[in-house]
Amino acid sequence: MSKITRTVWGRQMAFCFRCGYSTFQWPTDRLETHEICGGVNRQKALKEPACWIRLCPDCHREVQGWSKEKQYALKMKFDEECANVDAFLAIWRPKATAQFRAEFAAVVGAIKEKI
Repeated sequence: MSKITRTVWGRQMAFCFRCGYSTFQWPTDRLETHEICGGVNRQKALKEPACWIRLCPDCHREVQGWSKEKQYALKMKFDEECANVDAFLAIWRPKATAQFRAEFAAVVGAIKEKI
């Protein structure tokens, strides 16, 4: 089974994961797809749905300064279908230990409960 494309996923996720702005409420699509793994990992992240969150421009600017854990908590809360910690960590931290993976998942889960 092939992975969903970034374009199709973006159309399905028609709301800002942070503030709730929705393209169903307004006539123009002002939403952006943010790759949680940017920088040197961006090219790989562009192809991995586990790395994407949808944001309006204002929230996009703010969220870029958040920790990876907090950004991934948004992913887990609003896109459970494509959220995959192992796939995300394979791009962001490919040499992560099992302990790091477990700690990351625990922190993300705790943050998810608060947002």
